[in-house]
Amino acid sequence: MIRKIHWDNVAPSVAPDWFSPGDHVVAIWPSPVDHDACFRYAGFEDFDDSDDRWDADFEAVCERLLGVLENTLGTPIIRSENDFAEPRAPTFLQRMLAPTENDNFHDFVADFGLCRLRTGMGHPLIWLSWPKTIEFSVADILNAIAKSIPTTERHLDWTHMVPSHLT
Repeated sequence: MIRKIHWDNVAPSVAPDWFSPGDHVVAIWPSPVDHDACFRYAGFEDFDDSDDRWDADFEAVCERLLGVLENTLGTPIIRSENDFAEPRAPTFLQRMLAPTENDNFHDFVADFGLCRLRTGMGHPLIWLSWPKTIEFSVADILNAIAKSIPTTERHLDWTHMVPSHLT
């Protein structure tokens, strides 16, 4: 079960290939997370084994996020995703979640207007970025996606959460 939703403002310089210097960048992630060296090196300490309830909670949070982004900013355009060898095409949500569960998948990137969503590297972590010239409330996003789950701002060393060639 997810006990908390964390978020942090991230400097675009952490991953200049991902973000523009003028972007507002926010990382959003649940806790606990499965034991993970990247999160540990970044300074995060709330680890536990995920289960079906945790998976369902994270899927629901992501589904609410997609709803907020689409209702506020418009239909998404997928910029980067994976090839799936399934008879049916996966849903947008499944495409977004796959790289959070397995680091063998490429990052998933989608634009909702000028807001970019990115997931990947096997981390249950959502990166959102948008130009600072746009008024977009992190608090409103968190309130909409968390429902009854508490939210908290948590600062991490984000250089440990991106590929080393990007820092």
